[in-house]
Amino acid sequence: ALCAAGRYAVVCDLGAEWSRTTRQPFVFAVWVARKGADKARTEALQRALTFGLEHAYEAVLDGGWADKPYDAYGHLTRQTDYIFDLQKHKALQKFWDSGIKVSPRANPG
Repeated sequence: ALCAAGRYAVVCDLGAEWSRTTRQPFVFAVWVARKGADKARTEALQRALTFGLEHAYEAVLDGGWADKPYDAYGHLTRQTDYIFDLQKHKALQKFWDSGIKVSPRANPG
């Protein structure tokens, strides 16, 4: 997706469309731990986030993005918000609730 610009007649930014339509942020991904998860597990998720943020530039270089026209480091450091707050929680719930609900016609098992 990061290299799609200019390669297709139409490029749709789902996050921008969602925000324009609902006036809410778009949550592309979220790491969660279920209620009651032990403290070691939630701390491990926090350490993983911190490690990822502290090593974003190395990830860009290792991923081969340093010589691409797309500014991956800028995207990761200026355009991505890593705080999952109540507003984003409500937006994610709205997205989940608006999804297509499918019931299979037959039991595949």
